[in-house]
Amino acid sequence: MNRIFLHLSALALVATLAGCAHGPKPPPEPDMSRLVIVNKTIPAELVGSVPVIAPKQDDKK
Repeated sequence: MNRIFLHLSALALVATLAGCAHGPKPPPEPDMSRLVIVNKTIPAELVGSVPVIAPKQDDKK
């Protein structure tokens, strides 16, 4: 009786670990090629209060 319980416990452990081996796959990487710059203007109440570094503009011809 004790031997059967031991075998069933080992079998359940193996089945559980085998099920965890095929977990969910990670999400895909986001497509960053279509991003645009937003909030190009600074509200009047923030002008001069916080130093702002302007984004680098690429000259596309």
